[in-house]
Amino acid sequence: MKMQGIDPVPATTDFEAPGDATIGASADALFEHAPPHTMQRRLGLITPDSLNIRRRALLVVLVGWVPLVVLTILQGVMLGDMSDTASLLRDAGAHARHLFAAPLLILAEAACAPHLNAVVSHFAESGIVRDDDRGRFAAAIRSTRRLLSSRIAEIAVVILTLAFIISEIVTLVVAEMPAWTQSDGLVPNRSPAGWWMILVSLPILLVLSLGWLWRLLLWVRLLWLISKLPLRLMAAHPDHAAGLGFLGHSTRAFALVALAFATILAGHSAKVVLEGGALPGTYAYVNAGLLAASMAIFVAPLFVFTSTLMNERRRGIFAYGALAGRVGGEFERRWLDSTIDTARNALDKPDFSAVADLSQVASNVQAMRFVPVDLKDLMTLAVALLLPFLPVGVLLFPADVILAHLKSLLF
Repeated sequence: MKMQGIDPVPATTDFEAPGDATIGASADALFEHAPPHTMQRRLGLITPDSLNIRRRALLVVLVGWVPLVVLTILQGVMLGDMSDTASLLRDAGAHARHLFAAPLLILAEAACAPHLNAVVSHFAESGIVRDDDRGRFAAAIRSTRRLLSSRIAEIAVVILTLAFIISEIVTLVVAEMPAWTQSDGLVPNRSPAGWWMILVSLPILLVLSLGWLWRLLLWVRLLWLISKLPLRLMAAHPDHAAGLGFLGHSTRAFALVALAFATILAGHSAKVVLEGGALPGTYAYVNAGLLAASMAIFVAPLFVFTSTLMNERRRGIFAYGALAGRVGGEFERRWLDSTIDTARNALDKPDFSAVADLSQVASNVQAMRFVPVDLKDLMTLAVALLLPFLPVGVLLFPADVILAHLKSLLF
């Protein structure tokens, strides 16, 4: 996969300190290996040659969602009452979680991880990391890889998931659960589908979500380690981020992950609308707050470079300001204080274009951003977060209502 302006590093690429062949670390296949990677490898779902993204995404649906439908239908057939099946079909939240969000978190490995790897690789390819610091850069990558594949992290993810599930079993009031999850006498406390959801479907979703949270935390750590290196930056770089503008691609990389989490939120809102016919105002405010928080979470890692960019802008303003002063003084001495025929000679001299070019370079310094992300990057992430709410809008404002309103505007 290629990002605009950034080519992923070939599998054979190593970042090595000059003269030390033992210090090598490739950014290839870095962020793919996070919990529950080890668990899936032991189950044979991941092989050394392939991550089997599509197969695992399909398996998540077959294990996490299909049994809910099958068990609910079987219960309805056995009891002669299909009301629970209708209840499940209306439960947009369950479908959003287990039919869409969970497989999206698997598919994100094929979209997000290579983008992040390419961003990390670009630090070395572009020369931003100096040759003398390649060893420290490689060490940061190696430590990140170790932590991503950490057994302790994998165990922690499982323990947190189990703690949450036990808490749900103990504290959740059965009467407040969806009708299709409540027991009809076949199984104590919950229906077969209800037990499957809380013991299988929900743990799958939680483990995958916590795995991405671990990736995000280590992404912040890696960027922080890199920001501590004496990077080779250019205040006048046309990306208005001293050459770090490519980091904004990381927000686009997280778009599919953001889509998965927004789908869970939108699914719950759709369920509320289907049950009550409207979305209470409090839900709208909560949704807006959670979406804004999600946007901030995926952009926040880039703030580790804010101090670096502020220092580079300050240095650039002084350096280019002094240069502009010297060039401007020479320009005025040559053209404003001269007795030559200015109108006759101006078109033959490069002085004016040189001054104009210097002015453009200096303006790049003044326009530097303190966070290496631009509007296009943010828009990609925003679209991913808002897209799942389109069906909610359709439920709130059906097509016939919208058409009737449009007709009232015309006639």
